[in-house]
Amino acid sequence: MASKLPSHSEYVIIGGGIIGLSIACHLTRLGHRDVLLLQRDQLTCGTTWHAPGPVTQLRANETMAKLAQYSSELFRDLETLTGQATGFRQTGSITVAATQYRPKELTRGSSMGRSFGLDVEMISAAEAQRRFRYSARRSQYHYCILMSAACLPGLRPSTGFFTRGDIL
Repeated sequence: MASKLPSHSEYVIIGGGIIGLSIACHLTRLGHRDVLLLQRDQLTCGTTWHAPGPVTQLRANETMAKLAQYSSELFRDLETLTGQATGFRQTGSITVAATQYRPKELTRGSSMGRSFGLDVEMISAAEAQRRFRYSARRSQYHYCILMSAACLPGLRPSTGFFTRGDIL
């Protein structure tokens, strides 16, 4: 579909991947209306298309964790704001301690996450199995893991994910 481009625009964004779309979204949310986004092909068909997957929030410092929280909240609300299906699902996640050293690391990460305002809790392997039952039937959204009694998982309920092609 060919359309005539405007001769000028206050804001011209080149690239319709996650960064270009985010800039356009934030500019329009701030009230700017003269925003032009240029993309050579379908939106999100470049490197963004190759990077679907988990949208986690636990980061190494509070600033990055808050940015990740903001992003997750925006992704959650984007469909309502735009009327465009995004494919974003908030399912939570379980991180499994598969070695004897990992429980200590997960305990520290869990504590750090709570200090950043994340909903994080440590649960036993039995509780993880109860909450996240293994199914031999795989869907495009869930891949389940059977955990041994030696595993100590951490759960992050606000974690979400995108699947390929659902980013826009």
